[in-house]
Amino acid sequence: MLAANPAKMTKGWRKLLVSCLAITLSCSGIWAPLTPNTSAATGAPMVVSSLDGPVTQEEINSFKQYILSTSVGLPVSNIGNDFVYGPSGQNVEAMGYMYEISGDQAILDRMISFSENMLSARNNPVTGRVLWNGNRELAWPNKKVGEVNSDGLLIDGYSGSENGDVIGHIAYSAKLILQNKSLWNKVVPYGNGLLYGETYLQRAKSYITELDKSMDTYMIPNFVKPDTLRQYWPNDTRWSTTGSGAPNSAIPWNQQMMINNGFMRLAECHELLADDPTRVDLYDRIVQASIDWFTASLQPYQVQGHDVYKWWYVADYFGKVEDADGVHAANDIMGMTRAYDRGKYGVTQDTLIKLANTIRYVISTGTGNFYCKVDGLPTSCTLTNLWSEYLHISPYTTDSTVYKLLANPYYMSTVLTSPIYFARIMWVKDHTSWTRQVDADLSPTWEAESYASRTGYFIRGACDTCSKGAFMQSPEEGAASLTYDLNVTHGGSVYLHVLGSSSGAAEGSLQVSVDEGTEVHLPVAVGSTWGWTTAELPFSLTDGFHEVNIKSQGNSARLDKLVLSKSPTPPIESLLPKLTDIQVNGVSIASFSPSTYTYAVALPLGTKVIPTISAVSDHIVEIAQPQQLFGTAVVTVKDRQDPYLQAKYEVQLTGYPIYGEVPDRFITYPIQAVSASAGYHASFPPASAIDGDLTTRYAAKGITHWIQFDLGVVKPVRSVLLAFLKGDVDKYNFDLQVSEDGVSWKTVYSGKSSGKTAGLEIFQFGKENARYVKYNGKGNSKDTWNNINEIYIGGDSDVTAPATSDDVGSGWHKDTQTIHLTATDGGSGVVNTYYSVNGSTFTEGTTIQIDSEGTTELRYYSVDGAGNEESPKSVMLQLDRSGPRITTSVSMAVYVTDTIHLDFGITDALSGVANQTIQLDGKPIDSPYVIEPMSLTLGNHLVSVTATDRAGNTTTQHYDLQVHMDVDHLDEVLAVAKQKGWIKNEGIYRGLMSLVNLIQRASKQELNPKLNALQALIQAQKGKFIEETTAAQLLDWLRALQN
Repeated sequence: MLAANPAKMTKGWRKLLVSCLAITLSCSGIWAPLTPNTSAATGAPMVVSSLDGPVTQEEINSFKQYILSTSVGLPVSNIGNDFVYGPSGQNVEAMGYMYEISGDQAILDRMISFSENMLSARNNPVTGRVLWNGNRELAWPNKKVGEVNSDGLLIDGYSGSENGDVIGHIAYSAKLILQNKSLWNKVVPYGNGLLYGETYLQRAKSYITELDKSMDTYMIPNFVKPDTLRQYWPNDTRWSTTGSGAPNSAIPWNQQMMINNGFMRLAECHELLADDPTRVDLYDRIVQASIDWFTASLQPYQVQGHDVYKWWYVADYFGKVEDADGVHAANDIMGMTRAYDRGKYGVTQDTLIKLANTIRYVISTGTGNFYCKVDGLPTSCTLTNLWSEYLHISPYTTDSTVYKLLANPYYMSTVLTSPIYFARIMWVKDHTSWTRQVDADLSPTWEAESYASRTGYFIRGACDTCSKGAFMQSPEEGAASLTYDLNVTHGGSVYLHVLGSSSGAAEGSLQVSVDEGTEVHLPVAVGSTWGWTTAELPFSLTDGFHEVNIKSQGNSARLDKLVLSKSPTPPIESLLPKLTDIQVNGVSIASFSPSTYTYAVALPLGTKVIPTISAVSDHIVEIAQPQQLFGTAVVTVKDRQDPYLQAKYEVQLTGYPIYGEVPDRFITYPIQAVSASAGYHASFPPASAIDGDLTTRYAAKGITHWIQFDLGVVKPVRSVLLAFLKGDVDKYNFDLQVSEDGVSWKTVYSGKSSGKTAGLEIFQFGKENARYVKYNGKGNSKDTWNNINEIYIGGDSDVTAPATSDDVGSGWHKDTQTIHLTATDGGSGVVNTYYSVNGSTFTEGTTIQIDSEGTTELRYYSVDGAGNEESPKSVMLQLDRSGPRITTSVSMAVYVTDTIHLDFGITDALSGVANQTIQLDGKPIDSPYVIEPMSLTLGNHLVSVTATDRAGNTTTQHYDLQVHMDVDHLDEVLAVAKQKGWIKNEGIYRGLMSLVNLIQRASKQELNPKLNALQALIQAQKGKFIEETTAAQLLDWLRALQN
């Protein structure tokens, strides 16, 4: 939760408000009761349990069923700004808020599917719409083709600031993925139809890459000034055709906040990836320029003694005061709270409080309505409610009235069927549930940025290693304080310990007091390294409510965690007493780690005796055993020397109870597929009977309906477990049949359910080998509906471990490899698959990406539902992405008489060289790559060397071979020709050599006549005693030698 002041509401006010909402809106016909019943297929209205206090699971579940229902359609196009502040864009935001509150992965998966549809609907750079600048930009046009404005101007080429919000919504999905590393290598469950990657991490990186392209190619070049980084409409006359603001004029504030949304969330994504600090810096500087510009434009004044602001629609234009209705001021205010939460742009809580004051004392009419402008004028224009974006200001003000005004009955009339209106109420609740319950005997810890109200200039900073990723920092100078509301039990003399650091070289100095009493010095660790310190004196706390105030004394003290303890020793992790093992019925928890304090242990179906929890430690161990089968055990470890120095572990036992006698060695088999006879209710499909959720169901009306379950392979079946709708009231009549082939069936049970349990009930029969189990429904004791909440198929216990295989190809590979692990288990089914790369810690997952060159060892194993663990397997994957290296010591300047050896050094450090080819002037040369004398013409020749390694990487190098001829080599030319038999007469040869001898001794002036004489002799003997081709070649060379 964010560090902000609680918008406290008394229990009486909360009850009154909810009651008034229910009465007022029901009577007016605007809003049904808070928990109405509607068809689940179209999404039952969501449930608001209360307007303050923690978000409840009922509220989360109501949102989840609604957002997953047919009431909420997938995005199609951005026409009408559907992806911006229309339903699709706002639904993505709503799912993000609710995922952050609940951690429910189904909500995140739905959010990802929305984001992908939005990203895929972006303008196609090849076939898409041509925009105002004549290009098919990577943007999201929001006008219909052929749309004209009120002036008759064709504006379908417009696409502007709204793109920033689309980018921000999609990047929100990527950010939430990146914040949860446990998801990174998991496969997204609904497939990869849009080709953004199989795993969550691949999806997030794909989104970021594509969104950066939109920023780089369209948003930054057209809407950001390169010198000031301020946001303006394009300085291009063609922009006039869009019907938007004038070219080269400032972009309105609300639209700048849209653009900022995209830059901020992409910056957060790149920070989480730590992949592009230069880009993060650019994005943050663009946002900084916008926030500074907006803050400087706010005009402060006072109303009824309260500081408020007035501002205008756009910078440098004072003719239009900002609108309070619609999305204008709503976006301005939400954008400022987002910038404050980012912690990088210098936005202060003081600014946010003044914006909140403006809502209460200026925009609010005082009678439950609101004025249309942020200055409250004219008073003749009023609104019944403001947009949901305003709610973002609620946690940052001490005035709870602001929240009450915004969440008025008219606003709440839309909440139950508007995901974003609902989610923002939940967001406020989650950020204003501040009172901390403190049991002083248990050394409670809380995060400095949570449960606190702020005054002065304490700021919230991001920190990867901090608890919940954030800390609180006091200013270098000036007064500031944090206030924590505590409800204490088992009070006494307690010490306040803090985990902190200081951004300066000196100790961060703080003062702490309780209930405005004596201030006590609270030092903070010196320097940037986090460390524990303790207030110099303890405090006496009685049971009940107390207020702890921490006041800044300068030096930028930073706080991460706070602890109230009866022990004078701070809870330094290395000093805490630890367990060395936790066991459930004598079996150690496989994932146990001394520094992990919470565990969930799923009990096998059929467990009837409450398990016993035991633990091992060198210190004092106290165990509160679970009091029911699916209860929680609390293990407290106390230091032998200091019993108030403690660590607490929790073990939650989970599972489903079974009605009826469960046989020994009972197990269940995974159901691979389900089918049913036609006519079942569309809202209650067969898949709901095997989804592991007893709140969903299959339903079909009639006495001839059947539903069939496929185990995938034949297994020894001995029982079926069924949970029926209202099974504790109604008795269901049915037959059970089994089959090995789906053709020949055997009835193994005919009868009725007990009518005594709404949970799972077991129906046993003799062991039958079967792949298929069929339920033939005959209705129930009340009607002919067949309602199955869940089914499990049981057999004998599994003692065989799963078998896991990989798809690693043999040999060397040149591309990044994505490895898939496939596990099978013929008994209880595969539960988990784990892998390790090069000896790293085993991680759960079935998809692994290998991009490191060299030999990588992949080890893996799987565990089945019975706990059988496969012995780890190992496979080597060889990756070589670099081509061979080619070097040469061969001279590339030769004479026609030289014998040329084309020797090149070809090496490959990884996979090794597979083959090589050498070409001369485009024609291959055979090994051993030797060029005989006088076989090349004078001039340049191209030598091309190509080498391929065993992974398939290829390297090609080109060299220029220069062939020369001079007078000094004439004798060698004749000698070679004589040796080759091209000069056939000894006398002719001697005559030629004599002339060459004269030529080589001739002066420059004498050279040409002598060369002419040699030419004449060769010409005379051409085709006679000198082979004709050789003679022609010699004549060419002699002509080249003439000066």
